[in-house]
Amino acid sequence: MLLAPDEGRVFKITHPDRYGKAYPRIDGQAIYRDATPLEYLVRLILCNDALGDDLWLEQILLDESNAVRILTSQPIISGVHPSEEDLHRHLFESGFEPLEAVDGVPMTNDWYRQEDQILMFDAHNGNFIETPEHIIVPIDIYVERVA
Repeated sequence: MLLAPDEGRVFKITHPDRYGKAYPRIDGQAIYRDATPLEYLVRLILCNDALGDDLWLEQILLDESNAVRILTSQPIISGVHPSEEDLHRHLFESGFEPLEAVDGVPMTNDWYRQEDQILMFDAHNGNFIETPEHIIVPIDIYVERVA
């Protein structure tokens, strides 16, 4: 990660030929595997559309070993990580439901919003920032659209 305070953005570059994980469904089962560059870029667009992120594709690069790397940026967000309670309240208010809960208490970091069929993984408070204005903003969330 590289901070660019003059531009107000944080820059992030993928590891060579690595784009996170993908969870495609085959016969109703989620299959865990490495994501393709296209799946990575589709997730970025979905984060912008579904979560109001401001992720930009800056550049697609070939490094010295001909490995593909993707450079993205997002705004620098000042604040602190929200409490788990505040994050859960925010997610419920945003229409998400935890995939697992006991007596209404989330038992997972995976959430689903029926309205637009958005599945969000790894939604723990370390992946969100609460601004001084008490706005909770995602900073590193994996989302996908599922039926």
